[in-house]
Amino acid sequence: REGLSEDGDDEDGGFETAICLLTGAVMKSGTIRRTKRDFRPPGACTLHARKVGSGIGIFFLVQKCTILLMHNNKSAYSSSLYVDE
Repeated sequence: REGLSEDGDDEDGGFETAICLLTGAVMKSGTIRRTKRDFRPPGACTLHARKVGSGIGIFFLVQKCTILLMHNNKSAYSSSLYVDE
């Protein structure tokens, strides 16, 4: 459970829980606020996609109930595969 505090709470307001649908890893999505206009370090999902998927990642964003699709430095959001009815 990398990226989460010991009790699983989201301590940082800009982060939310993401689950990798390829490996099952749980992490915080989002990035640190920009310090300079032209530079933003990659977030946990980007780094995970680079490490295990050659830049390709599929993540379930728990709080937003959406899917994050990643390919290298491009990303898109999709409606959730999971629906409560």
